[in-house]
Amino acid sequence: MTKIYHARNINEKISSQLINQVKLFPFLRAHFSLATADGDGKILCDDGYSFNLEGSVVGLVTRGASGVTVGCTRFNGTSHYLVQPATINNNQDLGILGTESYVYSARRGLTLGCWFYPTIVDATARHLVGKFTTTGNQRSYVLRIISTNKLAFSLSADGTSTLTTVTSDVTISTNQWYFAVGQFTPSTEMRLFLNGTWYSNTTSIPASIFDSTAKFTVGAGNDGTNNFFGGDIRNVFVCAGQFSQSVIEDYYNNVKSFFGL
Repeated sequence: MTKIYHARNINEKISSQLINQVKLFPFLRAHFSLATADGDGKILCDDGYSFNLEGSVVGLVTRGASGVTVGCTRFNGTSHYLVQPATINNNQDLGILGTESYVYSARRGLTLGCWFYPTIVDATARHLVGKFTTTGNQRSYVLRIISTNKLAFSLSADGTSTLTTVTSDVTISTNQWYFAVGQFTPSTEMRLFLNGTWYSNTTSIPASIFDSTAKFTVGAGNDGTNNFFGGDIRNVFVCAGQFSQSVIEDYYNNVKSFFGL
């Protein structure tokens, strides 16, 4: 496995603000700032969970608004990805179904998201984050740029290609920061947040997400074998529930200036 060489954020105050606000999200299962790595090249999970990511990302990058330095991980669009280790315990695989008993019933569901800065946008679907493998019908959930260059949040109730999706109206462009969040409320709604705008789908929403064997992956699909994202990613998070849209909106408004928005 190729080592992951990764940039630390030079401005520690900015880094702390970006990380600490995400740690306050309800039902947080994992958060990867993608700004620090250990000596073995594993991206560290900043909120203390024993969950690391391995992969083939190489590159030291900092990018942000004018005069602001934001550390992030660069993906080359052809071979770079991060994926859960094969040895991870089953209860740590982020296989969220939206029916977790440890979340009270009114808030069960899924919330996931990240900041991303695409340098490649074309007719190829490019995955940001998810558990989504087409081989053997092992689809769970995915946040991705689809072939029409729109952002989409999709999930499967049975692992097959029959997906429930909510899609943005905005066309994704290169060389711009975006903050994307997908939310799932079982049997009720799927929502997508993109740079201040919410999109919604309330048609035929499934009661749960398929419990697939796919690995949790950042920057690619199918366990890191295709649909590679090209560009930079920062602050990936996954929550085992859905919560007030104002939490997402407040976070975005508080930190968007660091990303030139």
